[in-house]
Amino acid sequence: MPYRKQKKADTDLRLTMGGKEILPLVTHPMQKTQITIVSQTDESRLVQYTQDGVLLRCTVPASQVADNLVPDQVLAAGIPYGYPWQDIPLTFDMQKFVNELHQADVWTAEDLLRSPKKLSAALHAALAENLSNVLEIARNEHKGVKHG
Repeated sequence: MPYRKQKKADTDLRLTMGGKEILPLVTHPMQKTQITIVSQTDESRLVQYTQDGVLLRCTVPASQVADNLVPDQVLAAGIPYGYPWQDIPLTFDMQKFVNELHQADVWTAEDLLRSPKKLSAALHAALAENLSNVLEIARNEHKGVKHG
């Protein structure tokens, strides 16, 4: 006879077989996370939440959302939403950045404070290859071509 996990209230998960309780599986309150509902259908919710300082989105069953709270186990099993930007390797060429500042005649803190736009231009130049790579990955993702 197969066993089943059965939810009993919000505090317990129990293991049952043939409708009879075999063993309490979890006897502490389920941890829940505060969420914001981004969009919804009859059966699901696209939710946004913060985990370890990172803003995330995933799709979860509508039945698991109550008072803008979702059990952590449900969030962990949710369908991730969005592109995993954190997986894109980025580089920063410090020497290129310094050269860009010098070419813009920024040699001292005073020079930089007189012309802060030159800082943005130098950073943009030093990150230009990264910008191109990220845009190319986004274009390929849009076409259905996966990176990596």
